[in-house]
Amino acid sequence: MNFFSWYYSAGIKKLTNLYRSFLIIIWDNFSISLLAKTLFAPWKRDIVMARGGGLPALFQATVMNLTSRFFGFLIRSITILSGLVIMMIVVVLGAIILVTFIAFPATAAILLYLTFSNSFLWFIPVLLMGIIIYIFQFNHRIKNPLCPCP
Repeated sequence: MNFFSWYYSAGIKKLTNLYRSFLIIIWDNFSISLLAKTLFAPWKRDIVMARGGGLPALFQATVMNLTSRFFGFLIRSITILSGLVIMMIVVVLGAIILVTFIAFPATAAILLYLTFSNSFLWFIPVLLMGIIIYIFQFNHRIKNPLCPCP
C-alpha cells in the first residue's frame, strides 16, 4: 500500500474516528441528554412540603419549590449551552483540521518551496507535520477513549 492510498483512506478514517470520539466525550461529560430530560426538575431534588400552618405554609412551600426549579433550570441551561458551544467549537476545528489534512500533501510541496525560498517560513511545515504526527500518535494510543480496558 503506497502512502497516498493509505493517507486518503485509512488516514482520513482514523482522523474522523478520533473526531467522533471527541464529540462523544463532550456529549457524555456534559450529560446533555440527561440534563435536557430533567431541565425543569428541582435543583438537587430539593422539595419543600407544606406541613400544617394553612395558607402561609403552602405559599412558602410553593415559592421555595419554584425557586428550586428556577435554579435547576438556570444551572442546567447554562451547562447544556456550554456543552453545545464547546461541541460547535470542536466541529469547526475538526472541519478545519480535516480540510488541512486532506490538502496537506498538495500544500506540503508549496510550503517546502516557500521554506527554502524565504528563510523565515521554516516553522510552518514543521508545525503542520507536528500536528499531524500528534493526532495519529494520540489515536494510536487510545483505541476507544470511553472504554477503560487496555
